[in-house]
Amino acid sequence: MIQLIEKQFGGTGKIIVQGHRGALGHVPENTLPSFEAGYKMGADVLELDVHLSADNQLVVMHDPEVSRTTNGTGRIKDMTVKQIKELDAGIHFSEKYANTRVPLLSEVLEWAKDKIPLIIEIKGDPFPAPGIEKMVVDEVTKFDMLDKVLVISFYHESVKKIKEYSSILTGILYTGRPIDPVQMTRQANADSFRCYWKYLHADDIKMAHEAGMWVSCWGADTEEDFAQVAEIGIDSIGCNYPDRLRKWLDERNLGIR
Repeated sequence: MIQLIEKQFGGTGKIIVQGHRGALGHVPENTLPSFEAGYKMGADVLELDVHLSADNQLVVMHDPEVSRTTNGTGRIKDMTVKQIKELDAGIHFSEKYANTRVPLLSEVLEWAKDKIPLIIEIKGDPFPAPGIEKMVVDEVTKFDMLDKVLVISFYHESVKKIKEYSSILTGILYTGRPIDPVQMTRQANADSFRCYWKYLHADDIKMAHEAGMWVSCWGADTEEDFAQVAEIGIDSIGCNYPDRLRKWLDERNLGIR
């Protein structure tokens, strides 16, 4: 369970492997094949993104519009699930993945329920859709995964709302070097802060651990990157190549397994 993973291992020197959008370096991002690949490659947890469709369904996609990762065009908030499900979410990546469909959050939760914890990022266009936080909580509750999910967002108000509705663990996202990331995390009533890896300093992580928080990063994909963030005490790494990170950690006995 992610509560045990992040709370138990934060500050211990052990590092959690996050499959970023599944295993986006190998498989079309935010698709069921990508999540399956990340799981098989040894990720401890899988990260995904959600937007709200025109007919109020939670759609798993990073961008607010569909053209980068599918063969269609349009904004998710203006499209129905029927329209989104007609799109090919694999052909841009490789013909091998032709006819891969965009999943709903419910489909990913159903697949992951007895396999692996999830990190759900709430996205916006330009801001999160009204009510999306409660919808995420309701969907996670429906699949009895409140203790197997962590919700994150760059929109810290959304993170705060999640805690108002549930006991789900949360984290704030940011890019940059705030003066006091711990205070920023507290303002959102969050449990962790999560930053692009190049902005993190050992002092930030020390502050977090002293406050009973943990720290995650994303964007670290090479052995040199892994070494730098491990040295400053990172607790988890969102990686596009979870197999690379798994191998690197296992060789140094730095993983949680």
